[in-house]
Amino acid sequence: MYDDELDSLLRAAAPRPDPMADMLARDLATTVASSDRAAESRRSRPRRKRLRRPFVLGGAAVGVLVLTASMTGSQWMMSVPPFMTLQPGVQRVYEPIEFVATWENGVQRECQLFLEFERLDDEELDRVAAHVRAKDWSAWRKDLSDAATDDSAGLDDRIRGELRSVVPDLTAPFESETAPVLAGYGTSCEGVR
Repeated sequence: MYDDELDSLLRAAAPRPDPMADMLARDLATTVASSDRAAESRRSRPRRKRLRRPFVLGGAAVGVLVLTASMTGSQWMMSVPPFMTLQPGVQRVYEPIEFVATWENGVQRECQLFLEFERLDDEELDRVAAHVRAKDWSAWRKDLSDAATDDSAGLDDRIRGELRSVVPDLTAPFESETAPVLAGYGTSCEGVR
């Protein structure tokens, strides 16, 4: 089974909000849209403007909370790439490394690799995400493609070496009980190219 087939199955099995949460979200969206239209019609008249944005933003925030309240953390993780949950204590950088992977049969797919860590503080996690976003990963194409097809010997070591410029005391699993650890990665591939 290829990743895109598994991804399709996982998307189909992803949790859906219950009907009450769905109804509340639709009502909220309708309220927000109608308040925007009403605000637009009031702007055409020369009257004193009143700021209503905090109410709209607050309503949107409540809607998001209502929708996510019906999901657990694990269910949410299964609904976003790379469609897998995390072990307790593991952190995922949701800024993906994007690349094209080539399978043995010559099929190419657009893929994303998500790095996973243990014991990073928020500042280090932000620095890693910024580094992932800014780096040109094209020279890593072969190793990343191997990772997507489950044959990636040495990729962990190479990534760890790259990220030591951002987190100098980054270690491998079981090397330290206190230092930050590159725990691994998850990949998600979609769409034949």
